[in-house]
Amino acid sequence: INEIQLSDRDGRQALHLPRVLVAISPRSVLRGQFEQIDIESPELEIRKDANGHVWVAGLDATRAGDGSAADWVFSQPQWVVRQGVVHWRDESRPQQTQADAPVLTLQGVEVSLVNQWFRHELRADVTPPDTLGQRVSVRGKFFQAPWQGAGEISQWSGELFADLPHVNLATLREWVPMDKGLSLQEGRGAVRLWGDVQKGQL
Repeated sequence: INEIQLSDRDGRQALHLPRVLVAISPRSVLRGQFEQIDIESPELEIRKDANGHVWVAGLDATRAGDGSAADWVFSQPQWVVRQGVVHWRDESRPQQTQADAPVLTLQGVEVSLVNQWFRHELRADVTPPDTLGQRVSVRGKFFQAPWQGAGEISQWSGELFADLPHVNLATLREWVPMDKGLSLQEGRGAVRLWGDVQKGQL
């Protein structure tokens, strides 16, 4: 499948999928699934508007659905994303901050998601701008109860690991809200985080 594009309601490109490859097998056909979905060089925009609504690929992510889309995604045996680009726009920030840093672009997005029975294994690697830091890696292993839908992420339990080998905290403040009265003027370092997740709570 080639050249899939979605635009937001203002006509701006919100999702571009130059190439999507799907693999099937007799087993996956019997289950109504794909064996693997491989997405090459996608470009995605995620935007938070002034009212706090988050839009992913031009769709309002805060609007409640019946969960069928999430169930479908997390029931496919394997997803692979290669050399993707993600643009993050936060229009809820102060006007001056938006003018100084209008968009955060993450390059070289590599994602592997393996869903097997009631287990989900995720790995994501992204490269932020040079001013923010070096390549970031996030890994997670989660499981769900057999009677729950595959997309009920709020009920997953497991473990999460994040590795930020170098991060510029002063630049990070342009994108991460700080508590009132707290201001990071300067700071650089490495961050590694481990955490247990219980029913969607870290």
